[in-house]
Amino acid sequence: MTPAGLDPRTRKIIEAFRNARRPGSPPWPCYRDLPDTARLRYELLSWDNYRILLDLFATDPSPFVTSTLKDAPELEEYVAFQLELARYSGRRGACDWLLRRPDGEYVGVLHLYNVGFELRHGRRPAGFCGYAIAERFRRQGYAQEALTRLLDSLPDQFKLYEIQAEPLRSNGPSQWLLKKLGFGWQQDSTNEWGECAVWHKQLTDKIPLLSRRDLTG
Repeated sequence: MTPAGLDPRTRKIIEAFRNARRPGSPPWPCYRDLPDTARLRYELLSWDNYRILLDLFATDPSPFVTSTLKDAPELEEYVAFQLELARYSGRRGACDWLLRRPDGEYVGVLHLYNVGFELRHGRRPAGFCGYAIAERFRRQGYAQEALTRLLDSLPDQFKLYEIQAEPLRSNGPSQWLLKKLGFGWQQDSTNEWGECAVWHKQLTDKIPLLSRRDLTG
């Protein structure tokens, strides 16, 4: 259920996304809450909780927090894409989780995106992951805890055995964290946010061949 008070442009986008979907098609079943960790709960992004991201990031001075999380109209369009198209998409799947402490305080957001469900000789393309931690909670290990939970969940819950990340080349702390978690630098590139470095991690010793049933069961 979409909330009242959305920008008219957002409502038009939602209508267009819904019209683009196959009637009656369900979202991919892998998009659900992640298991709790010691200090974090993982809450799927929804129309009920999305404005928490503005509370966390609207005034954040970090150049590494995208404007999507700081600007209300941009955030609405981003959420519309995720909830009305990406969770149904076979090529551009995406899912966010709000990161919440047991005391109810929110500390950030975890991203999974560019998730493809099309198989090529039984193999899937690697998805991408990312995160943003609110300013007052940085350098306390929350990003590492959240990314570790996601990496541990990807093979079983998502049938994803490879993952990539694309921090800006100027974002030294994120690249340091990726290296600590076992990612290897793959190449320098450019994305919608600027000059980035692409990092890659294989999550299992061997990558199994998949069937369509593996992805829909």
